[in-house]
Amino acid sequence: MKKDIAERLKVLLAVLTSIPLILVYQQIDQTTENKLLLLILNTIPSLIAVLVGIPVLYFLFKIIGLEELYNRRNSVKQQSKLEKEISLVRSYIEDRMSGLELVKNFEEEFYDCDWEGLINSSNSTIDIVVYYFDSWINRNRRSLVDFFRKSDTIINVVVSDPEIAENLNEISRLYSDSSKDLLKSKIDGTYVKLVSIANEAGADISRIKFYYYPHFLNYSFQVFDKSKIVISFFEMFRKDYLVSPTLVLNLDKSAKLKKFFLKEMNGLIDNSRRHSG
Repeated sequence: MKKDIAERLKVLLAVLTSIPLILVYQQIDQTTENKLLLLILNTIPSLIAVLVGIPVLYFLFKIIGLEELYNRRNSVKQQSKLEKEISLVRSYIEDRMSGLELVKNFEEEFYDCDWEGLINSSNSTIDIVVYYFDSWINRNRRSLVDFFRKSDTIINVVVSDPEIAENLNEISRLYSDSSKDLLKSKIDGTYVKLVSIANEAGADISRIKFYYYPHFLNYSFQVFDKSKIVISFFEMFRKDYLVSPTLVLNLDKSAKLKKFFLKEMNGLIDNSRRHSG
């Protein structure tokens, strides 16, 4: 209210000021050569234009409603800006949440992972990259039998080829408590144990695709139905039993990550020799 009164007083003052200026302008001889009067003659029209413009603008904005139109347009701009900012915040939160959804679980020790749940929920393929699986197969035998009892399920396994001396030497370095012969038997025994499980399930052993990679592997992972992956760390200083931590990721939450690991698995298989069994 006070602001509106102040604006009206400004308009009134502008009108009252412009009147004497107009009268003065009319009284001055337009042909005068007096420099001061010429300066006044040149200045008064500009002052009058400014003073007259004040009530004109007030009339347009207040009476006709241009102010309301301006405020409305300004409000629309502010709303649009606010919507953009909200959209950016939402996008940021969704990105962060997507990252959280990517990580399904983390376990401090390998055997604390919910292997039974991962195997039981799989209905097509299990891809395994490892040095060998011995006690893991023993612990999860029942779930693996049930997996093979499902129609057309397949297990792909990639291990470092123990027939290549360099590979066996490196694996032996990590498992210093085991002889090379024992390690080789455990690597080959991984296939034998899976065959036993397939036979128990009444599944064709051709559904076990066992590959020998010609190089030393420096990572381990297991992929279930190409949607969930367990990543574990090879221990450089293993003692007694496997204690490496595991990270379970949901590959369906990251197309790039899924593409990466499927590319890795396919690359390993393409460059390996398949077990002749």
